[in-house]
This record gives sequence, C-alpha cells and structure tokens, in this order.
Amino acid sequence: MVGFIGKGSGNGQQVRDEILHIMHRHGIPETQGHFYEQWHQKLHNNTTPDDVPICEALLAFLKSGGNKQEYWRVLGAAGITRERLASYERKITEEPWHKPEAIGSFENYLAILKRMHSSDDLNQLLGEAKRHVGGDTHQLMNDLQQNFQDHDVLRQMERALNLRANLVHNHHDHSNTQKLKDVLFLDLCLEAYVRKLTEQIMDHDIGFEAYVREVGIIL
Repeated sequence: MVGFIGKGSGNGQQVRDEILHIMHRHGIPETQGHFYEQWHQKLHNNTTPDDVPICEALLAFLKSGGNKQEYWRVLGAAGITRERLASYERKITEEPWHKPEAIGSFENYLAILKRMHSSDDLNQLLGEAKRHVGGDTHQLMNDLQQNFQDHDVLRQMERALNLRANLVHNHHDHSNTQKLKDVLFLDLCLEAYVRKLTEQIMDHDIGFEAYVREVGIIL
C-alpha cells in the first residue's frame, strides 16, 4: 500500500517550472493543440506518478529517431493507454513531435519527476538513503550497486538481504521521519528487487543445494 502511495518527496513547484523552462529553451510554443503543451498543462495542474512513464516514453521516442511505436510501447508497458491519457482533467490527446535536441533536458526532467513520484527506482532510493547512514551501510549499498550485472544471482540476492538486515537493525529511526521514510521506501524497493532476481532463475535447474540456499535467502 505504501508503495502505491509513493514517497511524495521533491519540489512540486520545480516540476511546474522546469517543464516551462524546457519549452522556452527549445522553442516549443505555448499554444494549444500539441503534445508538449497538453502535457505542460497536466503537469502544471496536477502532476501524478503517470508523468514518470510519460517522460520515459517521450525519451524513448526522441532517442529512437522519432519512432512513435517506441512511445506507445513504453506507455503500454506502464499500463497507460490512449484512453487513459485522454481521461486526465488536462487531457493528452496528441502525440509528440521529434525534438532530439531536447533529450538532455528531458533526461534531467525525468530525474525531477522521479524524485517527486517514484518509489521503485533503486539507484535513486539508495542515493537518498545514503544521506542518513554510516560507512558500514554505505559499503553494503555500494557493493549492491557495483554488482547489478553479477551472473551469480544468489550472491546478489544475499547482498540485498544483508543490506535489508542492516537497515532494519540499525536505521529504523522513528525520531527522524525523513530518514524513516527514505529507509522504508528503500527497503520496499529491495524486496521488489529480490523478487525480480528470483524470477530471472525461476525456470533454471540450479541444483538442490542452490535451491535450498535460495529458499533460505527468501525466508
């Protein structure tokens, strides 16, 4: 339930201001009837977690050389349809046009949106929680981040387990609500990350001893 709510951190005014700066910077007119202005109006009126995949879809479109199938593919993966876009109070009914020079600006804007809405971006949540923890926990965090591509999935699951154990034993600080929120959402994200790791090897014959080891990690 907390994961659905999202962290709610970040600066809502920055979300509203920066989209306008991007439009001015790249000569995108504030006139009705095109995607960028429709999205600007939605962001200004009521930014929601949907704006994260919308921005990701826009970036996929821009980076693909203007392939609108990429735009709809990323939206579809997030469960966002044409009907959903048109159902917002400030409707989005148009498709974006190619504006490759704005890729860098929208990548920066995506980070702003994620700070506002995301509860499942592991690197971001690790970065935010690092502000509150000491060297031993930093080492566990860095070890996890440096081994995202480790072919030994069980070993990476153990890294996540060790970090979660450290967080629950040392950093559930109820006197510091910001720290508690950052640690709580990191813990939720680590739980989801371990689930993704288990899904990577779900269909593999890893052998009985490794299977018992995996069950122990999950327990």
